[in-house]
Amino acid sequence: MRQPAFEWAASHEPKALHAGVPQEVIKSIKFWEPISEMEAPSGTVVQLIRGVYRASRKARRSMKLLLRCSEFLTNLITLTGTYVSTVVLLTVFEMQLDGDETHLSPSLK
Repeated sequence: MRQPAFEWAASHEPKALHAGVPQEVIKSIKFWEPISEMEAPSGTVVQLIRGVYRASRKARRSMKLLLRCSEFLTNLITLTGTYVSTVVLLTVFEMQLDGDETHLSPSLK
């Protein structure tokens, strides 16, 4: 799962150093060393990023399998994104149905 050397030389390492990431942490990330040796909160952040990276690799493999039905996939992802944005909007503004409106979802009781 290592990234090509040119990415480290051209982008990752210089930017991390410029941002103030300690050289020891960069080395640990670069060589996939255990996070248990990193000081907090660096280890936790690296663990999170590694998890996202691994998940995105799995997602890309799954995506390749689904590309055969790209129109269906596009519609499904669009619908999911719309649903999620609606949920966030309703949650943030604590929107509720009026008492006389019909609930279309099943009761969870």
